[in-house]
Amino acid sequence: MKANVGTIDRVLRIVVGLVLMALAATGTVGWWGWLGAIPLATGLFRFCPAYTLLEDIAWQVQPQAVLRVDPIGRVITLARSTKAGE
Repeated sequence: MKANVGTIDRVLRIVVGLVLMALAATGTVGWWGWLGAIPLATGLFRFCPAYTLLEDIAWQVQPQAVLRVDPIGRVITLARSTKAGE
């Protein structure tokens, strides 16, 4: 399992997960608050299966290049980097 969740994303997932679970434990929100275990787990393990799935779909839609806009507004085309194991 390769880590695919960044530091800020990780912190936010952990905080949101804990808050939702605390609200569910106190009865402030319904059963759905226990779903906070999902972002909590993805934050703790630094891996989100949805990111992996979405990355694969994105490469199928546009496999030849990645477009990026730099800070002054120029569009830069970057060649696709090969993934490990391909």
